[in-house]
Amino acid sequence: MTATRGLRRKRLPLAVALLLLVAGCGGDDDDDDATPTTPTSPSTSVDDRVRRSRELFAGLGDDDPHGCTAAVSRDGEVVWAEAFGGDLTVDTPVDIASTSKQFTATAVLLLELDLESALSEYVDGLPEWADHVTLRSVMHMQSGIPDYLGILDDDETTTNEDAVAALADVELEEPDYSNSNYVLLAEVVEAVTGEPFPTWVAANVFEPAGFDAVVEPVGPYQQYGDGSVRTTPSELVEWASQYWSPTVGPPDINDRRLENAEAYGAGIILEPDDPLGPLLWHDGAWDAITTFDLLPESRLAAAATCTDEDMPEAEEDNAYRLLEIWSA
Repeated sequence: MTATRGLRRKRLPLAVALLLLVAGCGGDDDDDDATPTTPTSPSTSVDDRVRRSRELFAGLGDDDPHGCTAAVSRDGEVVWAEAFGGDLTVDTPVDIASTSKQFTATAVLLLELDLESALSEYVDGLPEWADHVTLRSVMHMQSGIPDYLGILDDDETTTNEDAVAALADVELEEPDYSNSNYVLLAEVVEAVTGEPFPTWVAANVFEPAGFDAVVEPVGPYQQYGDGSVRTTPSELVEWASQYWSPTVGPPDINDRRLENAEAYGAGIILEPDDPLGPLLWHDGAWDAITTFDLLPESRLAAAATCTDEDMPEAEEDNAYRLLEIWSA
């Protein structure tokens, strides 16, 4: 699979968004895997919503080697979840790739660090520019740090340590989406807590949320922070409630999560004028294709994963299409 880990779709072109940021801040029809649901409006029946949701994945049969899973929640409760094709079930965890970044950002926000402090205060071995690059600029993709994926040899197994070492000789570029930013934020968490990032996030983010998710790199790229969270669409749509009724972190955590989110927030992107209402989203590609969209005002969320980027279903923004179906 192509090593992208980045955003697959960009409703607001990210390069343009980052300029705004700089200016502003400096299958199968069986019901076995389906979760019971309740109507969201009298005009559309549950059966109709389920039928239309299944049509998004109609090309997948039980004998397909790859498949998709999807889920929808309302008020943080799963109202529909189903698996299509392959050997997947609704409980099969996958690497959600760049969709993981919101959990890394959450970890940093929980530590209540001064986001105006320099990156060099926490991470050693970087060039002089680390004395001037702030944690805030790293979180919001404003730092200009090049993406390590364009530097490391993709034929070798590499780690966070290798990614940091690869950045030791680079110059800053124009701000753009870069996975290096979130690898470095994971390094910050480790420096502050003295614990491995996967361990700390499990104990302080996933467990308080009641999730079985883990940070577990798979494949030659062993980096984390920018990706490597393994979870399910059902857990993702339950997590969505943190954006309107947070239980992990202080009550005002979303004020910081959504700072500059119209460009790039704390691992999430905001589109305030979406036809469905203010929309938060992120997606990614690694060992699966993941889309995650939520409508905080409607308290509705959807997520979908497909295990092969060449599947027609993987090219669709399935989470958004599910929101259209379930918010009608």
